[in-house]
Amino acid sequence: MIDTKCLKCYVRRVNDFKEDFLMSLSTLNNIRTIRKEAREISFEIFEEILEKMKQVHEELLADQLEIEEKRAKKLALMEQFREMLAAEGIEGISISEIADGVAAPAAKKGKGAKGDKRGAVERKYAYKDENGKEVLWSGRGRLPKPVEEAMKKGAKKEDFLIKKED
Repeated sequence: MIDTKCLKCYVRRVNDFKEDFLMSLSTLNNIRTIRKEAREISFEIFEEILEKMKQVHEELLADQLEIEEKRAKKLALMEQFREMLAAEGIEGISISEIADGVAAPAAKKGKGAKGDKRGAVERKYAYKDENGKEVLWSGRGRLPKPVEEAMKKGAKKEDFLIKKED
């Protein structure tokens, strides 16, 4: 049988440890808090913490330098593109305008996801019903009902093709 008094005492100590351990980094931003916490631990432990903080600082610094290098490369490439455009006599166009003009469609993700919408397209097929009402269709999407009914009666899609005049 477990002694409940000891168990409660143990749980209380664990909770106290968690509270001390979970001191957030935002509280470490205060010099008085750091001094108070440093006085409550041994000097050796404080030095270990300091070394670990220095290591984390170096890692963050390396990450920051890498980000800055990538940014500098991008800026250099953008400047090269500007110079190339100027050499070709193309002015007044920004690189972002060029990138927007050739943007790739959004990748489809998940079941039934849609990419970029396709733009409007010239109509390729025309059908006149018995009442003289003309139905136009681009060849995309669902077949219009009147065209579908005419095809069931034996007409072919090519019969409705709009002839272009050059």
